[in-house]
Amino acid sequence: MNIISRRKYLTQQFKAGLGALLATTANVPFGVQRALAEGNIGLNGKKLLFIFLRGGNDGLNTLIPVLDPAYASNRPNTRIPMDTGTDYTTVTGTMDFTPAGSTAGTYDSYPYAIRAGNGFAAVHPSLKWLAPLYNAGHLAFIHRVGYVSQSRSNSSSMRYWETGVPNDNTVQEGHFYRTMMQSGLAGTRAFLGLSFQSSLPLSLNGYATPAINVPDITRFNLLGIPNTTAGNLKFDPALKSENPAQFPAKNYREALKNNYKFALDSLGTFEGLVADYNENPYRDDVVTDGDEDWATAWDGQRVDSKGRTHGPGYYLFPKAGSNFPSADTINGGYARDPGQSVTQLDKYVITTSSATSQSSNTSLFNNLLASALVLNQTDAFIVGTEYSGFETHDSAVIAGSPTTGNHANLMRRLSWAFYSLWKYFSIYGKGGTNELPGAKTSWNDLVIVTMSEIGRTTVENTTLGFDDAEASVMLVAGGAVKGYGKPTNTNGSNGGIFACNTTGCDGPAYNNKTVNWVTGNSGSMFAAGGNRYLGRAVDYRSVLGRIIRKHLGATQNQLNTILPGYATESTQRLLTGGVCTDGITIAGEPDFI
Repeated sequence: MNIISRRKYLTQQFKAGLGALLATTANVPFGVQRALAEGNIGLNGKKLLFIFLRGGNDGLNTLIPVLDPAYASNRPNTRIPMDTGTDYTTVTGTMDFTPAGSTAGTYDSYPYAIRAGNGFAAVHPSLKWLAPLYNAGHLAFIHRVGYVSQSRSNSSSMRYWETGVPNDNTVQEGHFYRTMMQSGLAGTRAFLGLSFQSSLPLSLNGYATPAINVPDITRFNLLGIPNTTAGNLKFDPALKSENPAQFPAKNYREALKNNYKFALDSLGTFEGLVADYNENPYRDDVVTDGDEDWATAWDGQRVDSKGRTHGPGYYLFPKAGSNFPSADTINGGYARDPGQSVTQLDKYVITTSSATSQSSNTSLFNNLLASALVLNQTDAFIVGTEYSGFETHDSAVIAGSPTTGNHANLMRRLSWAFYSLWKYFSIYGKGGTNELPGAKTSWNDLVIVTMSEIGRTTVENTTLGFDDAEASVMLVAGGAVKGYGKPTNTNGSNGGIFACNTTGCDGPAYNNKTVNWVTGNSGSMFAAGGNRYLGRAVDYRSVLGRIIRKHLGATQNQLNTILPGYATESTQRLLTGGVCTDGITIAGEPDFI
C-alpha cells in the first residue's frame, strides 16, 4: 500500500526547486487532494472577483499626487487640475462627494480633482462613485505597484501579472489556477473558478484546470447551443450518453474526465442564472444621485416577473438588447425628462447609447452581472473579467478639457462597476436587505481587486497621451477591506494610500518598511529611471498574496507555491519588504485585510 503523507508530499515538492514550487496537487489523485490540502481555500465562504484593466492604466491620473509640483509641471495639458476653492492639505478622512443638483454641479461636469481627504492626494472626478465605498472604509487605493525589473511591455507584463512569476516566460500556469488547485477541491465541484470574457485568462489556466471561461452566459453549453428547453432536449442527452466512456489510462485523463463531467453538471446551474441575467432587475436601494424624475418615471419596473420588489434607484448593471431592460431609457441616468439630451446627464457614459463606446460598456456590465450571479448563487470562489482600452498612448484627454476623454470614460465606468457590485451584494447577497433565495455570498465575504500590467509615463507625450511605463495603482474593495478611515499602522498609514500632508509624505509602512513619497522632479514620479517613470513601492504579488492568505484562507506554505516569490523572501521581499534584487526598496505586504 502506498500511503501519501502531507509531510512527505510537501518535502518532495520543495526539493525539486522552482519547478516543484509551481507544481500543484494536480498530479495527486482527486481522492486525496483535499486530505493533503492545508488552509480553508474554498471552504470558508470567502470569494474573489478580479477585473483586469488591460492596456496599462494611468495611475497618476487615477489616484493623483496633486500636491507634488512635479505632477502639474510634467503634465501641462493632461493633468487633472486642483479646485482653487478646495484645501487639499486638509485631512478629512473622507473623499469629497457632491450629489447632482448641488451648487457645485455634478462631478461628471466638475473639472477638478476630488479631494481624497488624506492631506495630499486626490481622485479623478470620474471616480465619484467610489466615494461611498471609500468613506465607509471598504476601499483601498494601493499606489506605485509593479514588479522587480519591470519590462515596460504590455504583453510580457500581462503574462507575469497572471502567472505570478515575473521575468519568466516559461511558466504556463496562472496564480489563480494554483490557488484553486491548492484548495484540494478539484474534482469535487462543478467549477471552482470562472471568467467572463473572450477567452480563458492565463491567471486561471492550468493543465488540470477546474476553471471555465464563458464568453456569453446565455450560450453556456459544450457546443455553444442556446441554453433553452429545446436546445437542452436535443443536445444534452447525447452529450451525457458519451460521458461513461472510459478514457485511456494516460496522464491527466482523470482530470479530463472530471472536467467533462462537471461541465455537464454545471449546465443546470446556469439555467437558473440565465433567467436572472436576462431579466436584470437589480436596482439601487436609494434614489441615486437625487434623480427623483427618473425614479418616478420608471416606478412600475420595481416588481419583476417573479414578484420581487426592487429599489427606486438606477439599474446596477446597465445593458441593452432584446432582453429586459429593453431600452436605454430605463437604464440609470439616461434621461430625467424627455427634453434633456443624453450628454447633459451625470452618468451618461454608463448607458448603452451611441454617445458611448457601446461594445466596451455593454460587455463590461454584462460580464459583471454574470460574475455577480455566479459568485452569489454557486460555490465558485474565484471569478473575474477584463476591461480593455487602457493603453492610452493617444487622446487620453480632450484638448482643453483634461477631465473628459478616453481615460475619463474608462474611470467613470470602473467607478460605477465598484459601486454596482457593492450595492448588489449588500442588497441581494447573503444577509442583504433583499436577499435572493439561495444566496451564498455577502459583501463581507467578497474582495474585488483590479490588476493592470503597467502604468503610463509621468511625462505626457505630444498626442495628449502617455507611453508605456511601470508602476500604477490597484483598487481593492470589500466588506473586510481596511480602507482609508480604518487605520492599520501606528504611524497613521491607511489602507494602502500614501498618507502625505504639508509637513511631509508618509508612505505605506508595512512590516516596519516605509517607502516615502518624495516630491519633485527627482522624486517618486521619476524613481524608476528614464526621466519619466513612476517608481514602484509595492509588488503586485504582495497585494494578491495578502488576499489569497488573509481572505481566501491559504496557509503560508500554500502561498509559497501559489506565488513562489514568497518562498524566496530574502531576495523577493514580498512579505517583509526591503531591498530587492534590482536595488529598489519596497514596503512589503500591505495590511489592508
